[in-house]
Parts: sequence; C-alpha cells; structure tokens
Amino acid sequence: METTVREYEDWIAEEEAEAAAGGEDPVAEMLRAKADEARCPTQTWLMPVLTDINHCIKSRYFTPILQEMNRRLVDGNLSELLGRAVVSERIAAKDLEIGEIACWRLNRTDFLADIDLDVDLTAEEDGRDLPRRVKFCLTLWFCTEEGFSFEVQELHLAANKPDRSFWKLDRYLVPILRNDEIEAGADSLWANHLPEAKNPKERFAPALAEKLNLTIVKLPLYCQNHTKSILFFQDGTVSVHAEVDPGETDAPLSVPREIKAGTIVLNTNARSRFRGQSLDIYHECIHYEWHLLFYRLQKLM
Repeated sequence: METTVREYEDWIAEEEAEAAAGGEDPVAEMLRAKADEARCPTQTWLMPVLTDINHCIKSRYFTPILQEMNRRLVDGNLSELLGRAVVSERIAAKDLEIGEIACWRLNRTDFLADIDLDVDLTAEEDGRDLPRRVKFCLTLWFCTEEGFSFEVQELHLAANKPDRSFWKLDRYLVPILRNDEIEAGADSLWANHLPEAKNPKERFAPALAEKLNLTIVKLPLYCQNHTKSILFFQDGTVSVHAEVDPGETDAPLSVPREIKAGTIVLNTNARSRFRGQSLDIYHECIHYEWHLLFYRLQKLM
C-alpha cells in the first residue's frame, strides 16, 4: 500500500508537528495509558470460534447441492456432460462428497463459490453399466444483501472448470490480494465514491466515510487503550469511561453507549494518535468495503 500511505503523509506530518508543538510527550502518554490500564479491573474475554465457508457450505448447503445434482441427473445434464448415458436412478447422500471450494468476490455483498464434487454414478460404457466416480465443479452465486441466499450458476466437469478473473477470497471470505491489487482496490474505492478527488491531497477520509453513509463519533472507550477505531456493521454497544470530577483518582467507571449500524467509533483513549485519525477513518472505510462478506458469514453461523 505504498502509494496509499503516501497519500496521507501530509496528514501524518501535520499530526506529528502538532504533537511536537504542544501535544503530550509520547513517553508520558504511554505511562499514562499504562496507569489507566492498571486501574481497570481484570477482564476475561471469550473469543469466538471463526467459521469458514467450507464448513458453512458442507453443513448448510449439502442438501440443496444434492437436490440440484439429482435434478440434473433427471434432466439428462449429467449424461450430456459425460458424453454417455448415466443410468443411476438417483444420487444418494453417501454418493456425493464436497471437496475443495474456491470463492471469488463480485462486490461487497456478492461472491461466487466454485464447489468441487465427487459423485458416484453408474454410466453406460462399452455396452455395460459400470460404476464410476466423476468429478464435477458446481458454481453457486451467493448474495448476502438480505440473509445468505444463493442461486445455481453452472455445472462443469472438474477438468473444465472456468478460470476466474475476480479477486479470490480466502476461506473466511477475506480478499487475498497482492500489494498491487490492494493499491488498485484502494484507488477503486475513491473512484467509485469520490471520482472528482483525483489528487491525493483532495482525498479526505471523512468525506469518503460520508459517501459510504458511515457516521463518525469520538468516544473514550473503557479499558481499550490499544484500540484506535471500531466499525459497527450492525447496532451494538460499547463501554465508555464515565465522567468523573476533576482530581478524582478512583478506578474509572464504565457506562454503556448504544451505537447504530454504519458507525465508525474513534477512540479518544487510544494510546497513540500520532498517525492521525484520518487514517483510522480510512482504515474502517476499507473494512466496510472489503470485509462485509466475512462479517455476514460469521453472523450466519
């Protein structure tokens, strides 16, 4: 992201100059942050187990895939693909195995899934009905705009699966991008939402957030000195420091604060703010554009 970071060097320089002129000394800020953390009560965090698209498809979509393959068996599509008559009466669950799954990003809400299938069939061959295992590739188009719906796109023999020119997703539906692709994605984000801002000095993260219909709020997050910003894909709450009287030294109290979906929370208690909150906003804009599929998958499961 060399070019992307370069676009914000001016912002970083301004923030550092401001800190040098009258801001808190970095060492003093670190010591203050550590003192704040020491006063916070010990907390136990239960980390969620992330689910991947392979588990999702195998556990939730096996039956629809089996039904689709049986429909294509009855319609003669499997015979057409094999170039010989398939005489199996039906495909049972034990006759179908889901193999590798490759996912491809179409946009922030939609993706393709190329699903390798191993299917046990009986087909005519040299005048005899012979059992054989055939490898197919079934493509599903998933849309996560409302729920997690899909439609069948195409079926190929595995050896003839199509090459894709889309950006590939990993098993958590996070884009797998080279540095040049990350740069292209960042440029496309500006081009799609603020095409008039062609000069890097004209690109301001708050304006981009506004175009994405994201709201920005600044809050003192409770015992979260390492967290600079949070993006809320859905309504939620955060714990913030309660207001205290000047000179009070007791352990800080927390109060809940409701946050609406589509909100970027900037943490005013972050340990270091030298890189500038504009970069934090831009960071969350990229999350909003590129990581919605990951969030929707976790929510589904």
